[in-house]
Amino acid sequence: MHDLSGNAASQSGTTGGTAGRVVGSFEYLLARRADSIGVITPRFRDVLTENGVDATKIVDLPIFTHISGSTETTHEARARLGWTDTDRRVVVHTGNMGMKQGLESVVGAARMAHEQSMPITYVMVGDGNQRQQLVSAAGELPTMKFVDPVDEETYPSVLAAADVLLLNERPGVREMSLPSKLTSYVAASRPIVAATEPGGISHSVLDEYSSALFATPGDPAALNRAVMTLDGNPAEVDRLILAARDLGDARYSASAGREGFRRFAHNLARRDREGTR
Repeated sequence: MHDLSGNAASQSGTTGGTAGRVVGSFEYLLARRADSIGVITPRFRDVLTENGVDATKIVDLPIFTHISGSTETTHEARARLGWTDTDRRVVVHTGNMGMKQGLESVVGAARMAHEQSMPITYVMVGDGNQRQQLVSAAGELPTMKFVDPVDEETYPSVLAAADVLLLNERPGVREMSLPSKLTSYVAASRPIVAATEPGGISHSVLDEYSSALFATPGDPAALNRAVMTLDGNPAEVDRLILAARDLGDARYSASAGREGFRRFAHNLARRDREGTR
């Protein structure tokens, strides 16, 4: 399981609580009937067992990165991509631009950076059902740019072009998913700023390894402060990069992925032998 759809429906703001509960009830019913369930984060195990799923069916099956970090410097990567913000702190967010990401607060941070002459540019790379609204809200702000999705070959350069990589979630998002972009972020050798809900899945994973600088979700000023905290603080930048690398090696490496699939297959075979499918 990569997402908990019922929680997603409620916490992302796409539907009301009643609809989210209906979706969640059906989701948990299917999970209870499954022979074996792989979950990308141990927190999903807790949620599933709290909703009546047999714990012996559940196996940790972390997603693993297929992206290798680029060796390019930020200047080299920006030159390759044609980005011209060489004298600013470039904050890159990649992936989906949907309700869950709450990126309207990033537009607010970009507007505040412009009004206060802060040397920050936010670059949103990707697409999603909220992109057009975000583009309209940003208008002609020079501190915010939108880039279309890139191919797998170019993606490492996008990450390398960043001074800071951004993980941003809507306030209230706690137990619905773990962003797959994390598997690439932790391998990119760039510091991560995470505007995430304390106690939520994303926050907890990053906090376990102290691998991100946190900002209050939905707070543009807090996001800008976090970005500027890293400006001129190479020791903290290096610490965050090393911590993220440790997280990646422990959870998202190819070897960790292979071991997860081995456990999943073993669990399914064991339940078949025991007649507990």
